[in-house]
Amino acid sequence: MKQILPMVGLLFSIVLQQTANAHSFGSPRCEITSLPVTEMSASVANPAPTGWQINSTGAHAWPGRAMTLRVTNTDPAKQARGVLVWARRNGSSPSGSFQPDAAGLFQWIPTALGNCGEASISHTGRQPKNQAQLTFEWTPDAVGTSIVRAFIIEDCGAPEADCRAWQALTPVHVIPGAVFVDGLESP
Repeated sequence: MKQILPMVGLLFSIVLQQTANAHSFGSPRCEITSLPVTEMSASVANPAPTGWQINSTGAHAWPGRAMTLRVTNTDPAKQARGVLVWARRNGSSPSGSFQPDAAGLFQWIPTALGNCGEASISHTGRQPKNQAQLTFEWTPDAVGTSIVRAFIIEDCGAPEADCRAWQALTPVHVIPGAVFVDGLESP
């Protein structure tokens, strides 16, 4: 009996640790449209992180043509621990496909967490990521206006701290669809 109690304690601590780190390796959702996300954190940083936005290399979405999306902050020193970026066509349908990066920092949402397809991408670990690393290749899959938005867990600056309360949601970034007329491309 004396040998069983330490094993039960060890198993209990492992279960608690996994629960506490449930969001460490990517988002369990395809998109987040409001704050605070109370399931993640009992409190939100006050004041909330600001200045996060999405920028794109092109002004229009061309089906099948990749474009670069960047998540940036007005303060170049800001970093993110967690990121979720998603795209929707005409406000509701999943739009296009994100390409996971070669460094392995970002992935599609695992099917076990949510059936998001390739229209959402999230982080693979909770290490801080600088703004140069917050670059995503996205390829629209159909004609139509797409909206892109990102949810960020901003790095709070403490190496071992739980930064999940530092939640930010970017404004919606609208990317109008390109129009093809008589073989001529015009935005």
